[in-house]
Amino acid sequence: MKLINLRSCLFVLAVAAAAVSQADDSFNLRGVAAPEADHIIKAGDVTFGISGTTGTSMGNSFTVASISASYFFTSSISLGVGFGYTSLTSGDEDYTAFAEGRYYVAGSGQMAPFVGVMYNYGNGPDTGEFTGWSGEIGLDWFFNHHVSFTPRVVWTQNSSSGTTIDSTALDFGLTFWFK
Repeated sequence: MKLINLRSCLFVLAVAAAAVSQADDSFNLRGVAAPEADHIIKAGDVTFGISGTTGTSMGNSFTVASISASYFFTSSISLGVGFGYTSLTSGDEDYTAFAEGRYYVAGSGQMAPFVGVMYNYGNGPDTGEFTGWSGEIGLDWFFNHHVSFTPRVVWTQNSSSGTTIDSTALDFGLTFWFK
């Protein structure tokens, strides 16, 4: 199974966001109004995210699609889990499970920047088992209290059978917030 081109996925996400903004007045593409913006992230919030990544590692281009869920223990700290699918131009496919922790530098306002770390475990028919670590820096840009656009830069180092592979990728996603 090959992934659809990342541009196509982002186009579908943009069309879905536009459709939701037309159907629901609470979905505002101009962002969260200033009085509502204070302390938008709260302890007890639960998120569900979908994202897409594209990048290059060791001369091989890759595309990743992932889903994740997180729980906020404070307005600044979240822990979550997720699953990803990777398609490489060499024809390889990988499936990944990950645990993630994030620290939000600012928990109020329309934009909430964060730094994070992930532990990855993956397996693929051609690549076999691998483990690794990722670091990320990004932000949640809130359309309203329940939807945010989540761009981030992710650096990953995976190891398999004594081989270490580094990659850096730009990731774009939508995060749905349940308060």
